[in-house]
Amino acid sequence: MPAPETGIARTLYNSAFRRNSVFVGIIFATAFTFEVGFDKVTDYIWDSRNKGKQWKDIKDNYQ
Repeated sequence: MPAPETGIARTLYNSAFRRNSVFVGIIFATAFTFEVGFDKVTDYIWDSRNKGKQWKDIKDNYQ
C-alpha cells in the first residue's frame, strides 16, 4: 500500500498505521478508554435514576 500524499494523512500514517504493533496498541488503548468512559456514564445514569432506592443510599437507616 503506498503512503498517502497529503500532510495530515501522511502524518497519521507515519505515526499510527505504519507499524502493526503501534496500530494494535492504539486499538487496545482506545477500546479500554471507551470501556472506562462508558461504564462511568452508565453508572452515573443508573445511580441518578435510582437515587434513594439503593443500599448505598439507605444503609444508614439500618445501622
